[in-house]
Amino acid sequence: FGIPINLNFDNLKSIDSTSGQSTNMIMNNSSIDILSPSSEGQTSLTEILINRTNTTNMGTLINVKPRYLVYDINAMTNPLGNVGPLNFIESTSKLIVSAELDLPFEGKAFGLQLKDTMDYSFDGEIEQVESVMLRFAIDNGFPIGLTAQLTFVDENYNPIFTLFENPKSVIKGAPVNNSTGKVLNSISDIVDVTLSNDKIKLLKNVHYIIVNGEVGTTDYENNTNVKFYDSYKIGLKLGIQVKIKK
Repeated sequence: FGIPINLNFDNLKSIDSTSGQSTNMIMNNSSIDILSPSSEGQTSLTEILINRTNTTNMGTLINVKPRYLVYDINAMTNPLGNVGPLNFIESTSKLIVSAELDLPFEGKAFGLQLKDTMDYSFDGEIEQVESVMLRFAIDNGFPIGLTAQLTFVDENYNPIFTLFENPKSVIKGAPVNNSTGKVLNSISDIVDVTLSNDKIKLLKNVHYIIVNGEVGTTDYENNTNVKFYDSYKIGLKLGIQVKIKK
């Protein structure tokens, strides 16, 4: 539409998802000009960004777990008055509005617990197995490390043995820039674990593997804050090498 428009937010607030309490958004400038194309057949794009730069209480708005965003808008066409070229509307004119919410994670975390259970079965003659080695190949681009313990259990989830004597650092967190909190580069590592003969003999009784882990961000001990981006990736491969007796 070849019509310049000015929008004014008379009321803009968020509503808490738990208590229902409302919090007004304090914007530096609640008046926004919507640009218009200068001639027929053209389009014009106006982007409105609401963040800490122009909204002084953005942190408060997010901390209250907002469920609703309430707004009242007044619109005025030709806010500068009868100046410039004439307005125009074509039969194909349309107005498209889209919104995107970006909530980056920034900070540090430690002591986060995770647990998972995997099915397991061993086919073959256990007496013919000479050695078993598990290999974890990791390429981690996230600023998160994982210390884990694997417990091998029977069909009733009774523990048979653990993979490590003590929980082991399986995934190391990628290094970050201390000033920006952004990952500098991914970190690759290989962790090999060889089962003892006593544990190999017990494999025939194993039905499940329970993974218990503790997650922490990179260098949280020194109060290092990290940031997460959608460009981060992680690759994890688990291989099993079995050697059979001749």
